[in-house]
Amino acid sequence: MTLDKLANWTIVVSMPFLVALVGYNLTRNPTSDRNREIESKIKNAKLTLVGEKDGDEAIGIFLSPECRFCTESAPTYKKFLAAAQNGKMRVVGIFQEPESAARAYTGGLGYELHRYVSPDSVGMTERVPTPTMVLVNRKGEVKRMWIGRPTPAVEKEVLDIVAGQGNRG
Repeated sequence: MTLDKLANWTIVVSMPFLVALVGYNLTRNPTSDRNREIESKIKNAKLTLVGEKDGDEAIGIFLSPECRFCTESAPTYKKFLAAAQNGKMRVVGIFQEPESAARAYTGGLGYELHRYVSPDSVGMTERVPTPTMVLVNRKGEVKRMWIGRPTPAVEKEVLDIVAGQGNRG
């Protein structure tokens, strides 16, 4: 077999494998895979966000001062807090940073959350990307979850829930 024929044969034999590999990588969504992994970890955690004097549920928001999307979403979080003025729902910030740094961050953006907690203090030992929002009941069960910067549809959905009108899962 000549070198030309060997090269041609190698190309013909390896081409289906190459096409399959490229096709797999084009159809796979690593962000979606990562989100499913995060959702699984959060759903299996018991997040103690609802205090004794709170209503039956709370919205928890995993935030970080280093998160650009968290900062850009500040107007949305202000709307959640305004809708929560009925006292039935609390909006809780979950920060890796110390509470003083978390309060300084949100204060600089013009809002104050109902409570500031660390992930480990509410039962979350895994690092969660920010921003991530969760609806948690009194038992610590995650009823709903939204990962990433809130879209207008997510904003409306969460506002409806906070105002007592939305689908709680």
